[in-house]
This record gives sequence, structure tokens and C-alpha cells, in this order.
Amino acid sequence: MGFECCFLKLFSNNEGVSKQQEDAPVAQKTLTRSGLAQQISQQLLIPKNQASILIEEIINQLFESLNETSSLKISSFGTFLVHKKQARMGRNPKTGTEALITPRKSVSFRTSQILKSRINRRMKRENI
Repeated sequence: MGFECCFLKLFSNNEGVSKQQEDAPVAQKTLTRSGLAQQISQQLLIPKNQASILIEEIINQLFESLNETSSLKISSFGTFLVHKKQARMGRNPKTGTEALITPRKSVSFRTSQILKSRINRRMKRENI
């Protein structure tokens, strides 16, 4: 089974979702790292601690890649984009005092058409 199939299949059930969220609409469910590790361990038949290590390594690689480049594309999933924000003057909304907002980077995510269509097909099937 390819990574894409495995990855998308992981999100197709409720394991790793809290009891409060089980009956919530899809848009209100949150999958935690622990829940994702549980699903990966079951899907790949590996211990949960190894799945947790795998998740941490993937996240670390994403961080490293985004520090080195301005974009990171994962085929059939989406693109992470790094935006550089210039320094500017801002105001404290309570006091009105001017304050310098330092230069920084922000990250946005743009979903791929494939991911969008898969999510929309699933929502149609479930009448959400």
C-alpha cells in the first residue's frame, strides 16, 4: 500500500478521536498526534511508540525543509508556503501606543486539488 493510500486511509475512521468528538460533524473532529500514532501503528502493524517516533521524524523533517526553502510540496496533499513579513509599526489596541512589530516568517498551507476532491466526495457520501 502506497504512502498516499495509507495516509488517507488513516483519516477515514474515528480512532484517535476523543469520545466527545465521535458524534461531532467531521469538521469539528480533531486528530491528535497520539491518535495518529495509534492509527499508523494499526495500519502498519508496528508498535505505537515506533509510530510516534515516525510522526516526530516527519514533523522534524517538515520543520527543517521549511527553514531551508520557501515552499514544500507534498504531491496529492498540498503545499506549505513560507512568507516573510517585513518589520512594521503597529498599535496596542487597548492603549493606542505605537510598537514595532519585528520581521518574521509565517507559514500557510494550500491543499491540492486531489485532496480537496477526496474530502468533498467523502462529505457528499456522508451528506455533510
